[in-house]
Amino acid sequence: STATANHDELVDKVHLERSQKEKAEEGLQCALGEKDVLQRALRERTDQQKRAERDARIQTVIYRHRHERQQATCDELARRLAEVSRQVKLALPPRQVPQAPPPNERPTTPGGTQIVPPEEAFEQLRNKLIQVLSA
Repeated sequence: STATANHDELVDKVHLERSQKEKAEEGLQCALGEKDVLQRALRERTDQQKRAERDARIQTVIYRHRHERQQATCDELARRLAEVSRQVKLALPPRQVPQAPPPNERPTTPGGTQIVPPEEAFEQLRNKLIQVLSA
């Protein structure tokens, strides 16, 4: 008991209790500090997840918009091709062209390429278009 203990023993007991109390407080503060660190880390992780989800939504919107724009462009090109195909098929039958010289008697360019009359060139182009469009 404290009544029979000498002064030095009492001082030692008080110092021991204080040091134990300080150690307990340090442990508690350390635990609180770890809790704060964990909470901060959790907040940061949650913020990162929210940013990643937002970025994914934005990217989805961008890809969807790009796909819709490409689809509209393809649809427009298909519509134009169909219109050209219809016009080529509806073109008047070839007119009777004055008798052109046989291919081996046609004039040539300085490079040696035979010159094709415009009427025949148009007819060749028309036939080629019909062939390509019907394939």
